[in-house]
Amino acid sequence: MLQPAIKAAVISTELTAYLTEGERLDEVSFRRYLRDIEALKDPVAEDYLKALVFGAYGREDNAIAHFERSLQVCHNEVVAKNFLVYLSDFGSLTASFTKSVELAEKYVSPFIYQHAYENCIFVGRMDLAEKYYHSYAKLFSGEALESMDNKLDDVLFEVNAFKQSAGFSGLEYELLFQALTQIMDSHKLHPLALKFYEIAEEKVNALVVVTKTPDVSLLADMNVELAFSVAEHDCFMHKNFSLWFEAEEEQNTQHTGSALFRVKRSRPHAS
Repeated sequence: MLQPAIKAAVISTELTAYLTEGERLDEVSFRRYLRDIEALKDPVAEDYLKALVFGAYGREDNAIAHFERSLQVCHNEVVAKNFLVYLSDFGSLTASFTKSVELAEKYVSPFIYQHAYENCIFVGRMDLAEKYYHSYAKLFSGEALESMDNKLDDVLFEVNAFKQSAGFSGLEYELLFQALTQIMDSHKLHPLALKFYEIAEEKVNALVVVTKTPDVSLLADMNVELAFSVAEHDCFMHKNFSLWFEAEEEQNTQHTGSALFRVKRSRPHAS
């Protein structure tokens, strides 16, 4: 018979595989896993394992609640990292941003710092992005940072060029991203990348948000919502900028711009 700690590790590995592969538990398997978890009588592992089993069964709200309770019971970096991965797949962008910033204040972890840094860029909070980039940078040598995607100097250059061409203040830039985030949250979508285009001779200054969906009909609806949302703010009138959502499948086939950067999600689950 497997010892409880070993059994818990086996359950964790199996459920993490379901989540990683995007497979859904059927009801019989879901009930069986719940019984196995409760039979462990391990209050430290129980909420984490229940977060995984509810996640694999497609009950996002229950999974998030158990992740939260698990982190209240124990200070565990693996749980924290897998919670962030789960939120990036199944939670809202706002929830992912908020939790990554919260956990970055509690753990010294390059994975968590990078997640916080990326999320801050995606919600337009460049002040916090700088903070967590520097937290991340302190853990690595200069050579390791050079190979990093989305280096802070490159990101700031693109953001500042866009803001300057548009005539945005820092607060107006954040307000623009609030509109983007609200629409993505309402459709339970996360961004895959931000793309900046500036063609001075044609007076083009565009920001494109590549989203985790190939559904062009959904993107068309979101772009209509975005147009109405931007129009509600007088501060955006007569500004030199274009803004739209783009489908995932379009990202490598359209628009050869003067600059592009991508904020990649940290895909691997913690081990």
